[in-house]
Amino acid sequence: MQKFFSLAALAAMVCMGTTVTTFTSCSDDDSTAPSIEEQIKFEGLNVKAQTNGQVLIDGSVTANTKIKSLVLSKDQEGKDVIVDLLKTGDQTKAKEINEAGEKQKTFTLSIPTQAVDVQTMYLVGKTKGDKKAASQITETINYTIGAKESKTGSYLSIINNKQMTMDVAKTEACEVVANSDESGYNVVSLKKGTNVNSKEVKAKAGKVALYQNGASVETITEGGVIITESGAICKIVKFTQNSSTGDATVEGITMKGGLGAITKVDVSAAAANFSK
Repeated sequence: MQKFFSLAALAAMVCMGTTVTTFTSCSDDDSTAPSIEEQIKFEGLNVKAQTNGQVLIDGSVTANTKIKSLVLSKDQEGKDVIVDLLKTGDQTKAKEINEAGEKQKTFTLSIPTQAVDVQTMYLVGKTKGDKKAASQITETINYTIGAKESKTGSYLSIINNKQMTMDVAKTEACEVVANSDESGYNVVSLKKGTNVNSKEVKAKAGKVALYQNGASVETITEGGVIITESGAICKIVKFTQNSSTGDATVEGITMKGGLGAITKVDVSAAAANFSK
């Protein structure tokens, strides 16, 4: 007999974005039964920015066979667990349906939302036969950005993954800008694009909230979090300097709609700290 399991978040879902992984295994009711195509679907994850730079994640997972484990993990194998979602929920039988002449039991697991730090994250599910499905819900990005004396542009759009010069930032919205040390050859922090001297850049700049060590700030260094009004969240992991050119590589981890199973990023909680 085929079984169908469903895991649903406490929060109401918006229109679903879905990641599907299929694999072959045997029914758990009859070891001699023909093999069936098993599926796990990660649907409509919602990410909610918090006022300390952390995020809440909720969503739904469905499967047509028993789900053995479901975790948020730092790796796609599900070994470096951030949150064990299966253990936090309460799986109960919801209803029995009939499809193609077969009875199928539908189960529901409510997953309590909980705050986690922005980091490399995968949603990883495993079935009764240890078949695995994984969806990466973050993206690692690298920007080359210039200090004051560099010929490279100092302006970044996080939502568009774009570095730009001042001339471009006068016509397209940047969100954060590099701050330099006294030498003008080292990037020491990032500031809000609305806090620049150029009236043209300021007029076009997208609003952001910046957080360092859980507090709202005007500039951020390594470990700081950018939340954009346009719907992106980015944690700055590392600055790598090239003092001979004045360039720096900025490494970050981004979350936004369309990444993996993420449908929506809700930044409304940070609205009070957005650029004025």
